[in-house]
Amino acid sequence: MGRVVSSSAFLTAIRNLWFEKIHPLTSIAAPTQIIGDDDIRAFTPHGFVENVRTMIEQSRARGASVLLVNQPTLLDERMSPAALQLMKYPYFTTSPKQMLLLYQRYDAALRGLALEENVPLADISHAFDGLDKTKYFLDVLHLSTLRGYGPCPGRLLSIP
Repeated sequence: MGRVVSSSAFLTAIRNLWFEKIHPLTSIAAPTQIIGDDDIRAFTPHGFVENVRTMIEQSRARGASVLLVNQPTLLDERMSPAALQLMKYPYFTTSPKQMLLLYQRYDAALRGLALEENVPLADISHAFDGLDKTKYFLDVLHLSTLRGYGPCPGRLLSIP
């Protein structure tokens, strides 16, 4: 197991080195898009939905109240050059637009599941709208306190 984790960490480090340091200095074309925008628009993250559904069922079976919380993101239709520098792409795309579409598919799936299962959803996905997101995110999804701006905007604390 340790080898798999180390190998995975190693491969991630190599990929990050390529996309963040080496590739920008070369004239090598970015990898071709493996999937198109329409493929992403048609995508439903069934595995994600079923995993969350299982967590809801198991929590309820143990008498717990369930609250789903969606994920804020660095992604935006008008990303700044600084935000683009924080991007880390999966193997199948190098397009911020496709990354945003994919994020929206996961968000829609979570919202749909909340309705199906009659579970409240704390919508914090827009808590960073209008802010310089580069101050709060390490990358597309991970919040940071490293930049000295605190973990998140105060408006997260006032979710209805």
